[in-house]
Amino acid sequence: MSARFHVLTPVLATDGSSWRPATGAVGPYAWRLLGANNRELGRSATVFPDAAACETSIAALRLLADRGVATSTRDGQRGTWTWRLDAGPGVPVARSARGYVRQRECQYALAAFRDVAPLAEVVQAVVPRPMSRELRS
Repeated sequence: MSARFHVLTPVLATDGSSWRPATGAVGPYAWRLLGANNRELGRSATVFPDAAACETSIAALRLLADRGVATSTRDGQRGTWTWRLDAGPGVPVARSARGYVRQRECQYALAAFRDVAPLAEVVQAVVPRPMSRELRS
């Protein structure tokens, strides 16, 4: 299987311990890019009101993956490096899925993301994800 984008949709708790896809859920939607080995290479920097807007963002990302403005930042508290890809000044479109211990690992991960993003397919099935604590209340 090749690299692919997953569109993620919010879910609602049924009994506090299990999750089910929310029927008629309204945002926030997000995407993540998985490599051929199922490792997450990156994710959307923002959320979207619906799946269509999320997929539009993926289409735009494909066009600017190699031209976007990339920055890497070190988290002073955790000591890890993360990357972000911007469409322009102050317009983030993608970010790293996790922190990296070394800056060179962070840069390598960004390069891998940029290599596969233009050709990755969009998985049509919407993948449910747990809502963050902020969204549950």
